[in-house]
Amino acid sequence: MRSSLRKLIGATTIATLVGMFGLAGVASAGIMIPGEGEPPDPGCNFVLFVQTPTGLVDYSTFTAGLPVGTVNATVVAQGKIPTGFAGAKASLLVGGATVSGPTAVSAVDGSFTLGPVNVAVPSDISVSYTYGNQNAYGNTCAGPGGVAVVRVRSAEAARALAFTGSSDTTRNVLIGVAALMVGAVLVVGSRRRKHVNA
Repeated sequence: MRSSLRKLIGATTIATLVGMFGLAGVASAGIMIPGEGEPPDPGCNFVLFVQTPTGLVDYSTFTAGLPVGTVNATVVAQGKIPTGFAGAKASLLVGGATVSGPTAVSAVDGSFTLGPVNVAVPSDISVSYTYGNQNAYGNTCAGPGGVAVVRVRSAEAARALAFTGSSDTTRNVLIGVAALMVGAVLVVGSRRRKHVNA
């Protein structure tokens, strides 16, 4: 009886881990039309600029966030995809929704400019691109520091963020896996009791 219970717990654990890694692989894969081989990822980088009274300023220079009380900001994304990927198009997204583009990437040097776009503060800004047959392939561009999403926020939001602590994602996933395993053990235990009492 204990041997069967151990086998069930082991099988449940392995199935849960395989499922988690499978979902992670699906989430990180690019978009692809069936029947076509996926071309190499060209890589893409962008820099986010904010419009100020003196002109466009690289947002990464606002280390503490935009001035206190800022509720809207005008942003421009400028980036580059290496040449040789004809027909590539870039888009600017705010909170996951396209607000500028798709814009054709320069055939000369692979550069692109998206915007200007007026966004609420705070907002999550990202840039994506597509290329290939009928825009079959897509991916996200890397922003400053290699991040895919740049959060435009004001100084007071940046201060509040510093006190929120670190991410608990890993701990929460482990707690969820443990809860699934405990639930499986309880279900098997209750079924076995019914068979023994019958």
